[in-house]
Amino acid sequence: AEEPFSSRPVQLLTALYAYRGQFERATRWAKAGLLTDSEDRGLLVNLAYTYARWGELQKAEDTIRRLRHLHPKTSEPFAKATEGLIAYSRGLFDVGDSCYDHATQLFARAHERAVAAYCRTNQALSALDCEHPRLAEIVGRANELLHRFPSPDSLMLLRTRATAGVSPKAQQPRPLRRLSQWVFDPETNTLTERPS
Repeated sequence: AEEPFSSRPVQLLTALYAYRGQFERATRWAKAGLLTDSEDRGLLVNLAYTYARWGELQKAEDTIRRLRHLHPKTSEPFAKATEGLIAYSRGLFDVGDSCYDHATQLFARAHERAVAAYCRTNQALSALDCEHPRLAEIVGRANELLHRFPSPDSLMLLRTRATAGVSPKAQQPRPLRRLSQWVFDPETNTLTERPS
């Protein structure tokens, strides 16, 4: 409500609702955001993902077609990842694996390594939801990428889903910077550091 012309808050909200399994709310907000900008790539990606998680597979596929039509150069990795989720939902695990692999490669080629890790994290959670027979292998690959390329999006996803097995690497605490203040002495025309 505070930023009615910005899609970023609605994208975040729809993602959170979808992660929590509140698919009706996620769909309602995505559609409301698309009223303002019917071509918003992020909202279309979230809407397709929400439909796929909700089991509305035909609506997910229709949204993916619309996404590809409107954003042919930038939507493919997102579309492929969502097609991976759809394939998992249908029990087509090899097809889903291939889609997720392709999406991850596309993100990596675009130098979006953190997004590739996020994609693998989503794959692991989807494999868990759909009882993938090679779940341990998929979780291992997700953890490997997530440890190398953690991101706020991946951390938000894992905190929201609270799933055992897929976890980010514990961040090493950064050494604290010592604060100081510089004092100018006009008589000697010098700066002197005074520790705080």
